[in-house]
Amino acid sequence: MAGKRAPRVNSLEWLEAKYPTEDSARRLFESLIWPHGPHCPHCGSAEVWRFRKKGRKSRAGLFECRYCSGQFTVTTKTPMHATKLPLKVWLRALYLILISSKGVSSVILGKQLGVRQPTAWKIAHAIREMTDDRDGDEPLLGKIVEVDTTFMGAPPRKKKSRFHKYVWNPPGKGSARPQVAVAASRDGRVAAAVIEKSDAQNVGRFLDRFVSKDAVIMSDDDRAISRAAKAFKEHSTVTHGDDQFAIGSVHANRAESLASLLKRAQLGVFHFISRKHLQRYVDELMFRRNQRRVITHQSIKDGTVTQEIRYRNFDDQLADLLKRAVGRQVRRSRSGGLEWPPPIAPGFALAPSASP
Repeated sequence: MAGKRAPRVNSLEWLEAKYPTEDSARRLFESLIWPHGPHCPHCGSAEVWRFRKKGRKSRAGLFECRYCSGQFTVTTKTPMHATKLPLKVWLRALYLILISSKGVSSVILGKQLGVRQPTAWKIAHAIREMTDDRDGDEPLLGKIVEVDTTFMGAPPRKKKSRFHKYVWNPPGKGSARPQVAVAASRDGRVAAAVIEKSDAQNVGRFLDRFVSKDAVIMSDDDRAISRAAKAFKEHSTVTHGDDQFAIGSVHANRAESLASLLKRAQLGVFHFISRKHLQRYVDELMFRRNQRRVITHQSIKDGTVTQEIRYRNFDDQLADLLKRAVGRQVRRSRSGGLEWPPPIAPGFALAPSASP
């Protein structure tokens, strides 16, 4: 009789075999959210103790702080705060979202987790809260960075304001749709952010936030990018209107591909993304895209150069995500939407989505 087949690494079967019980999932979350040991999320003290399993009744994983006497678990004051779901369900949700290419809709996620769609929607937004690099942990994009701006979808404009062929239309872009600036480094790392308007001032703020000053900027002939890129080492462009898409190594194909990824995720997966939550979906897509690395190989025989894309192991992705959990909260509002409590203590950044 043939032996039992071992599950493939980084597969869902492998994940459930590695963390088969609720206790094993809880130990995983505690080791990743508290890499330096448990600490009180109420006051920050590390002088805490765990309730014994025997001797008194208490929920699993309950701690108490010696300094402020506050009780907490590994999910307290995190996006999973006050969850009634088993941590195994959260672990499966994290896996399904992190290994997807363009994301998972709340309808499909709910079916895969065995929960209602509103619950899956809340779970997905809680995970997106941790993908936001608002603490600046990621290094700036450097060397050669491609930059582009794109419009994201929105409800169609009224008929009277639509573009009509053979009819005079006022000059300018004239669209009220939200805009996103994207940047893609040739080493594989990417960044994107929603901007109020694709002018030089807003594009410049975006570049200052994500791109190193000694980087070489490459883009199309967008005037706003050209003006904003003057503060950087060098700027090269291609003119799509003249059928220029690549002049040697000068092109913006990676950035345009990244912009296309955002649009395809909206069109094919989420279908509609409100302006309020757009940045959160962008954060999710950028975090997932940054989990892959571009490895260059050069042949010894003929010197040809090939590139290979490798994705990080799920355990490594999960560790990078959960280390941001403490201090970020997402709660249900009274109207059924989302609300963001203020930071739990000085030093914790406020969620961008929490601002009006």
